[in-house]
Amino acid sequence: ENYDGKTVLAVGHGIMNNEKIAIQELSASINRFLSTLPIAERDMFICRYWFLTPVKEIGTQFDCSLSKVKSTLFRTRQKLKNHLEKEGFL
Repeated sequence: ENYDGKTVLAVGHGIMNNEKIAIQELSASINRFLSTLPIAERDMFICRYWFLTPVKEIGTQFDCSLSKVKSTLFRTRQKLKNHLEKEGFL
């Protein structure tokens, strides 16, 4: 009944700010995680999940077998999951 538009906008704006902060915190956490990885493992992970490089191409780039790339990516995903759980994101 007392709708003035400004209140809803302010609440909505606050939610957007909270989401923005959460995204920034998650991003910082992922960057901390990536900084702990050996260079080759980090680079494979970034190639696959940031640049969406096919697994076969990653194997060629890093001169390793397809199974090595897949197992490295699997282990890195598990490490990331554990890291995010410890930091309270999952």
